[in-house]
Amino acid sequence: MSLLLKTVNWLQNKGFEYVIFGSACFSLLVRPVATKDIDILIRPFPSVNDASRITMELRNFLNGIRAFPLFDAVEGDRIIVEVETPRGLVGVELWSYILREKETVIFIDKSIEVEYCGKKLRVLPPEIFLATKLCEITPEPADKEKIDELLEANKEKLSIESIIWAMRVLKCSGLAESNIDIWYGKNRPKLLQKVLEKLTQ
Repeated sequence: MSLLLKTVNWLQNKGFEYVIFGSACFSLLVRPVATKDIDILIRPFPSVNDASRITMELRNFLNGIRAFPLFDAVEGDRIIVEVETPRGLVGVELWSYILREKETVIFIDKSIEVEYCGKKLRVLPPEIFLATKLCEITPEPADKEKIDELLEANKEKLSIESIIWAMRVLKCSGLAESNIDIWYGKNRPKLLQKVLEKLTQ
């Protein structure tokens, strides 16, 4: 988390808007989990001409051991800095968008603040985080565990409309339905059943 705090300070000093997603977001919304990657959506994403310079600046600031910009038309452009920590190598990844959808940059505008160690950090709201987990392109058991814990932690507080809005931005309702079937079969949590019913209305 100290690496995350350092990265956020750097982003703010450089004038980037950001939102934390992935496991780091889960750690701030629900409970701390170990992760090898810190995923952050940023805006604006640097141009090709600026990306190498910014990558090296971040590497130097974080005392990283390896760093590179990656221009990927499918997954999304990103800046990756790998940092050696007492618990092993951790990658800081600054993304241009989430789960292959360029429109997801709008999630920055929907972010919420959570406080950690006296610092306010911008994270995905629980509903949007849930949508990103439901829409995983390669679903894993760990994703289901995070969904279950998120549902338990938020009980009846989650807005179905917000979940559906995020899934539409992600353009993944069919994928989400398939993932829910894989994870739950007919034993779907009520909220997920309601989400699927509303999506098909």
